[in-house]
Amino acid sequence: MNVEELAAAPTAPRLPRGETLRWLRERFEADDTDDCIYLPGRQWRRHVRYEGRIRRVYGVVAEWAYGPCPPDMECCHSCGNGHLGCANRRHVRWATRMENANDRRVHGTIPVGERHGSAKLTEAAVRAIRMDPRPTRDIAADYGVNPNTVRQIINRRFWKHVTP
Repeated sequence: MNVEELAAAPTAPRLPRGETLRWLRERFEADDTDDCIYLPGRQWRRHVRYEGRIRRVYGVVAEWAYGPCPPDMECCHSCGNGHLGCANRRHVRWATRMENANDRRVHGTIPVGERHGSAKLTEAAVRAIRMDPRPTRDIAADYGVNPNTVRQIINRRFWKHVTP
């Protein structure tokens, strides 16, 4: 299920206080689905109280499936819906930070380029900057960025994903 489908789908009513973990345990033990599993209610409810702490749902599921988190590891999703709170035991595993970052890159869940909240440029502007023969100072003034940013774009240190 993609983000648009989740936004359009009606949300189930929230579970009563204290019932979330019980519901999650029942789904964990009973479900053999390959679909993503989300807590009923609002999609951003991705935390439960477990062992006296507030924990992420998918971390609890990974612990139930594979044991406690090993040192220097974190919960990683194979489905690409970890940011939405997927709690299917078949979709989570313990992985290093680098493996998790690579998965997020593959799934497209890392905000890159125009999707980044603080981006001032578009991909079209980046292509134009790379083709512009003028001094970096003049280009930077036109686009409202620092001349060093323009140099980094031209040398492909910034906006690496944009092809000519």
